[in-house]
Amino acid sequence: MFTGGSAKISFLPVFMWLSVAAMFFVFMFNALHARFIYDDLFFLDAASRLSFSDAVAHSNNVYNRWLSNVINPFVFLIFGARVSLYWIIHLLQLCFFVMAFTVFFRSVFGHFFRVDLSWKRSAKYALFFTSAFYWAFFDARIELWHWQSSSVVYLYSIILLGCLFGVIYDCKISVIVKYTCAVIIAFLIGGLSETSAVSILLVCACLGFTGKGQYRMLPLVACLAILGSLLITVLSPGASLRSNVLPEPELLSGIKNGFYTVLLQLKKVKHLPFKALSVFLLFLMAVLMRAENPSLGSFKKLNVSAFVIIGAVIGINLFVPAYFISQETPDRALAIIYLLMLLAGLHFFLRKNLAGKI
Repeated sequence: MFTGGSAKISFLPVFMWLSVAAMFFVFMFNALHARFIYDDLFFLDAASRLSFSDAVAHSNNVYNRWLSNVINPFVFLIFGARVSLYWIIHLLQLCFFVMAFTVFFRSVFGHFFRVDLSWKRSAKYALFFTSAFYWAFFDARIELWHWQSSSVVYLYSIILLGCLFGVIYDCKISVIVKYTCAVIIAFLIGGLSETSAVSILLVCACLGFTGKGQYRMLPLVACLAILGSLLITVLSPGASLRSNVLPEPELLSGIKNGFYTVLLQLKKVKHLPFKALSVFLLFLMAVLMRAENPSLGSFKKLNVSAFVIIGAVIGINLFVPAYFISQETPDRALAIIYLLMLLAGLHFFLRKNLAGKI
């Protein structure tokens, strides 16, 4: 398949673009056939009966994620009960995801590897990575991308993660702009998924304690912003109502349900080809990155602290929801686990420098 000089690499973009096209086709099919699910009906009812400000206040009395309680009434107020139009917001959210990781890849390559990626090339990598993420999490695509009220909580957390680290490690914006944007983005993160917010907080803390200068302070300031926002979430009226509705948590039950969640993921045999495709796409993406950026230096192995953070993120997002809801963790809550594992996988393939071995 890969033969003769540059022809070894020339096939890669074609295959990658085909994967993006396939993702877009499936995505739009699901978007055009989307339906309202559970919590969507609550926000739709509030938006149809109340003014925007009253709908936000009403949502805060029932749900505790304050940013979700602002965005969801706004979206449902605009589109109303016309479910056939929600493909527009779904497509916009996909674009937001790609834009966030365009900023992320450009900043990370510029800061850590001294490679000045053009916006065009960074956007291409972001599209390829989005495709890999989509196929890896294919079994939960409806929950993450097309269940609107769920998307705001979990998908937006990932989008803001890309934006946050894209801003922190951007080498071309002023320090004042960095601090301002980092605080705002980090504060927004705390108003969505609590487990995602705690996970991002841990990553920021690790980066802060191991960084130097502004790259020490920026992540630590982001930690404080996330903590402040999480405090609002925890103290909201909706938090106490939610805790009263849910069963009394039990530690052993939470651990059992967490491991059962892992078992359920392993039992999804029919989705294994999609996950294998995702890994293969990461491999091709790493080869392409190496081929297109010859100055890309060597990659160090992930250190112990990186594995500890990845393990902590997996534990938090796997067992904490299972503990509080007293059942297996829903697929949508695992999205950030998949994201970090894909980034770690991309790092692994880049470190192996496989461009000259195929």
